[in-house]
Amino acid sequence: MEGLERLIELSLISGYVKDDTAPLSLILISYPETAKTSMILKFMCPHTIETTDLSAKPISDFVVPELRSDRLHHILIPDMTKMLAHRETTVKSTIGFLNALMEEGIKKNLFFGQSFEFDERKKCGLITAMTFDFYYKMFRKWYEIGFLTRFLPVSFKYSNQTVIDIHKTIMNNVIYDEIIKMKKIAKKHIKIPADIGDWISIKSQDIAEQQSNESIRIKVQSGKQKRIKMEVYGFRLHKQLRKLIKSIALSNKETVVTWKHIAEFKGLIDYIRMPKNPKVI
Repeated sequence: MEGLERLIELSLISGYVKDDTAPLSLILISYPETAKTSMILKFMCPHTIETTDLSAKPISDFVVPELRSDRLHHILIPDMTKMLAHRETTVKSTIGFLNALMEEGIKKNLFFGQSFEFDERKKCGLITAMTFDFYYKMFRKWYEIGFLTRFLPVSFKYSNQTVIDIHKTIMNNVIYDEIIKMKKIAKKHIKIPADIGDWISIKSQDIAEQQSNESIRIKVQSGKQKRIKMEVYGFRLHKQLRKLIKSIALSNKETVVTWKHIAEFKGLIDYIRMPKNPKVI
């Protein structure tokens, strides 16, 4: 589980990296009972909002004021099911709000008849989780508006040995409920040397090519099936991977990315997978 938890931690640290991109957004995708929700709930971090639901009122009452005072870099929704159970118009508006917030940012907006304006564009990351089935249920809508590619997708499943080990911990009444309390970090600019930047560029194109193999079959009005294929160029992913390596450097209290940071980076990007090819842990 260490790799998954480290990705959550680095996503939160990305909120303290000074550049013009939004903090990292992360989505954990797996079967039920794989501790997705509890992994997210383990983290307590300044400048975040944790909620099981998100709609017009909590956005107006909590999210907007925190954005206005520059006290928010991540929203944590451990399970998106409740948020997506609202009326279709509510869900559409909420996803539209998040869609803008997670990349280009929001400066002026009209949301459910309420207008608000900030002095500068506000950006924020989202960390959440869902099952494979729910992911495919939302795939077409979210892919068409670019919402899916705003996340680093982390798909995983348990090996037989991991399942056995977890059953043993239950049998022995071993409970892992440690809370990880993160401290506020001073925001810093992190430099990526040209040679490392070239390597990350190539790696982002490789991962984007793998993501482009993701597709689903849906029923159309005629009753026939149509294949929806994910086509990505990797530009958004490239920015996300640069943010990730900067977060690794910042977590080590360094302001220049080095090849020693790449060693950890290589292990972590193996978790960045689409649901058709989950990492076995």
